Amino acid sequence: MWPTIEDGDPVLVDISDTDVIDGRIYVFTIGDHVLLKRLRRRGRKLLMRADNRELYPEEEEVPTVEPVRIIGRVRWVGRSL
Repeated sequence: MWPTIEDGDPVLVDISDTDVIDGRIYVFTIGDHVLLKRLRRRGRKLLMRADNRELYPEEEEVPTVEPVRIIGRVRWVGRSL
């Protein structure tokens, strides 16, 4: 999620906020994999996008082959100086 969130940045996740609001950042799982990305809903589809457009230029549909679980919404990011 660079440049918004860098490797090692602590994040505060609100686990009571699991309803997807378009463009917000969420922690979620796909099977055994934990991801942190921006999410959007389009009908029954869930779409994910990274902020690093150089490495990940396209929005992708969240695969539904494995169970998907929204852990919560990222509310705060801390950064060491």
